[in-house]
Amino acid sequence: MGIIAGIMTGEGFIPLIPVWFYLLSSMAYGIAALISFLVSYYSYKIFSTDKRLKSNLFLALGFLGLGIAFSVLTFTSVYTYLHDPFLKGFLSLNIVNVKIFNLYYAISLVSYILLNIAYLPKRFVSRSILTTST
Repeated sequence: MGIIAGIMTGEGFIPLIPVWFYLLSSMAYGIAALISFLVSYYSYKIFSTDKRLKSNLFLALGFLGLGIAFSVLTFTSVYTYLHDPFLKGFLSLNIVNVKIFNLYYAISLVSYILLNIAYLPKRFVSRSILTTST
């Protein structure tokens, strides 16, 4: 396995980041995904016991999205780490990184919007509804 990973271009291999970084980042993303899935599970469990707590549903959906997004990043880091000797020719490294990171950004954006909805103060929501209806 090569010492340096990089971007495959028409000119060849441009070294940018050490390969060991992708192994460490995949472990960090995997741990973040696991924590996100656990928070999602327990917040949904709280919501299912008391349906009046709608904020816990948004919390569960937000962290579920973050768990999926971090899982996607884990896949990308593992793929980049293993790309050099094992998976060459399967998928282009550039295509995987561009498409997966765009997917990560889209899922994260939706997840953070859901988390903002979960933590938006109720008095702010009731004031804005009262001022627009009168």
